[in-house]
Amino acid sequence: MKETSEKWYTIGDVARILDISPNTLRLYENSGLVIPHRTPTNRRLYNEKDVAWLKKIRNLIKNEKMNIEGIRRLLALLPCWEIIKCKERDNCPVYIERTRLCFEVKHPKDHKDCRNCQVYQQFIFCDNLKNFFRIFKY
Repeated sequence: MKETSEKWYTIGDVARILDISPNTLRLYENSGLVIPHRTPTNRRLYNEKDVAWLKKIRNLIKNEKMNIEGIRRLLALLPCWEIIKCKERDNCPVYIERTRLCFEVKHPKDHKDCRNCQVYQQFIFCDNLKNFFRIFKY
């Protein structure tokens, strides 16, 4: 946790805010949709951006009738190689397959923490993924 003034929420807090169970949050984490901060004692903490992103996930599931795999597939289409200006793009399984999320792939040692990666941070700005991909073509 970099900034002490930033507000952090426990998994129970976030579950209450979203009116879901902590197990659902763990499912989203295991599915690669969210990367909570982990304390040295392995406790999950979420900041305001995480909560905003989780609200968008809930909206996609409840109102857009998408399932977790559908959300994952849409996110896998985000051009991470463009966002981070990747020099290893042609050898990257994310670019080649376009079925996995950028932060699911093992990267070189110099790769930054996925939670703070520009690609992961970009997700919270995708208010409506379906519309985003209708107009985005590469």
